[in-house]
Amino acid sequence: MKLNMEYADRAEVIILSDNHCEQVILGSDMVKRPGALTAKPGETEVELKAEHGFSCAVRLFKGDERHSIMLDVGRSGSVAVENASWVGFDLKEIETLVLSHGHWDHVGGISKLAKEFNKPVKVVVHPDAFLTRYVTQADGGKLRFPDFRPDLFSEKEVIFETHKNPVLLANNLIATTGEIPRVTEYEKGFPPQLAVRHNKLVPDIQVWDDQSIVFILKDKGPVIISGCGHSGIVNTVRYCLELTGFTKPLAVIGGFHLCWPTPETVVRATLDDLKEYSPNYIVPCHCTGWETTCKIAREMPESFILSTVGCTISL
Repeated sequence: MKLNMEYADRAEVIILSDNHCEQVILGSDMVKRPGALTAKPGETEVELKAEHGFSCAVRLFKGDERHSIMLDVGRSGSVAVENASWVGFDLKEIETLVLSHGHWDHVGGISKLAKEFNKPVKVVVHPDAFLTRYVTQADGGKLRFPDFRPDLFSEKEVIFETHKNPVLLANNLIATTGEIPRVTEYEKGFPPQLAVRHNKLVPDIQVWDDQSIVFILKDKGPVIISGCGHSGIVNTVRYCLELTGFTKPLAVIGGFHLCWPTPETVVRATLDDLKEYSPNYIVPCHCTGWETTCKIAREMPESFILSTVGCTISL
């Protein structure tokens, strides 16, 4: 299925919440990194914050058009809000908020962010994001995820739209993937997860609410942004290329969910397939895991970009 998408002239991806804060790394023409080394004498040093969560803003430009979409809100909300303030991003720009899935480190900050929007914001989400969920722990115990349901929020804050299929946004310049087909044999979803369905606690391994966003840059190609990648980042890239009609991504950004305890065989297969797709830029974030991120940096050095909170990637 190929979507009828418009092409953007250029884009900016601003990392508002992520696991890594580094304020003494130099930026480049492509990646702006605010921090200690960018402060001039007499200026207040930027005080960025990190957390175990993910949120980014995407600015898209086409001719005189300008659109701003947000993917996820992080764990606390306050991290995304404060980092946005430090980098000069006005959250009132946001037209639509897309939630990659219902886990707390991606949706927990929604009430905090809603106060900043200063208007009811449309929130595009898969219906499974509202399931009551548990994760099985090593000792066999079950840890309940914090509740995330529409009735916990006021329509004055957010207006939820539930979709299982792709949705075109920002005057057709960006799309959600909706449910991502599972094709690879080695990407197994999230095996410890359980969910309440029809009043029964059952395995919820596939995390069907896991979705990503994709947009296309004129003369360059598609940019894919994943929240956590529970669908499998290779499955995600494959499906985004199908939706856009391309065979190669310009950039792959976001959480790849290859952190411990992902088996090394899965990490190896994933990296081998990602290298086959040969993205110009690869930006692992959040739940990719430190060891896997280091492997990507070593094996794809010309494509690798380190994600740090507050950085703006210009494409």
